[in-house]
Amino acid sequence: MNNSVSWTRKYVPKSSNEVIGQQLPLQRLKRFINSYKTSRKKASLLYGLTGSGKTCSVYAVANELNYEVLEINASDFRNANSIKEIVGTASSQMSLFGKGKIILVDELDGISGQKDRGGIPALSKIISKSSFPIVMTANDPWDKKFSTLRRASEMIEFMQLKSDSIHQILGDICKKESVEADEHALKSMANRSGGDLRAAINDLQILSASTKKLSQSDVDNLSDRNRVESMLAALTKILKTTDFDTAVSAFDEIEEKPNEWFLWVDENIPAEYKNPKYLAKAYEAISSADVFNGRITRNQYWRFLVYIKILLTAGVAISKETKQETPANYKKTSRLLKIWMANMRYNKRKNIAEKIAEHTHTSPNKVIQDMHYYKTMIKNSSYSKQLADDLNLDQEEVEWLSK
Repeated sequence: MNNSVSWTRKYVPKSSNEVIGQQLPLQRLKRFINSYKTSRKKASLLYGLTGSGKTCSVYAVANELNYEVLEINASDFRNANSIKEIVGTASSQMSLFGKGKIILVDELDGISGQKDRGGIPALSKIISKSSFPIVMTANDPWDKKFSTLRRASEMIEFMQLKSDSIHQILGDICKKESVEADEHALKSMANRSGGDLRAAINDLQILSASTKKLSQSDVDNLSDRNRVESMLAALTKILKTTDFDTAVSAFDEIEEKPNEWFLWVDENIPAEYKNPKYLAKAYEAISSADVFNGRITRNQYWRFLVYIKILLTAGVAISKETKQETPANYKKTSRLLKIWMANMRYNKRKNIAEKIAEHTHTSPNKVIQDMHYYKTMIKNSSYSKQLADDLNLDQEEVEWLSK
């Protein structure tokens, strides 16, 4: 194969054994497909961060079980009729090759817009009548619009890939492509991928396909993640100066939203402000900015945004009297990922509460308050399986309640 072939396609896993870091979700996906005809759930919804292996896992399992995959990208759907024409037809027609068939609806997030009214109910109806297993993928399945699909599907979570796993895969590709790669460069590329294996492989191909070499300077010069690089430059303007005019323009050219400004500044102040007095004054500026942010949230007083910007830039900068001469070592905020993961956990609990509330004639909030009782019943009752069936809980939800 020549270098025009995308390495993400060239090295796509051929079997589940080649998929790294997702053993449990793969087992559950296989079990769903094998027991589809007798299962209460006629679809499976794979969810997790971009690049965690959801789509390639479907192909790996299909190849292993000798199934054909009919892939449909949900962003191509525009209304209920288009879904019926594409997915509805596929769900009732036999495979051309006489094999079993998996209908893959990829990037489900793409049908959540206003233009797709009627699309989700149409897809739910097709799922209930499909002759073949339907597997859907999504980054965030907890939007209220997906509630009917969640109830009809077995939810399978794909965890964020660890940097060690990504490093291992990048190293294997380098050997196969005869790329002479600096070990530190590979580790750096894996670390900065944020768990997105597909992006890491694409970066590796872009940087090394023509020269067959990869150095640390190549990784340092990655345009990615331009927004991260520009944000780090903005932080340098704020944290490495005591000049009001220099600092106040730091956020003029960045893409991040104001709520993200707080997270970036908060994450990196301690790396620069070692003097407790300076640190306290810097956080006082952040606290004042947060007061204005609250007023914007409550009353939509967007004129206060200029005060937030001044406090987070110049306010933090002039909190110190001297600047450190040591090189800056700022890092991408980890709190965005933590917030995303926390929201995932909260939404999972909320989804379970909605199911229980529907069958117990109470409110989801009341179920959440009494969640420990339901957990105790699921963990300790000899009727836990029957209880889970009655409440329409899938295996992942039962596992969550059993913790």
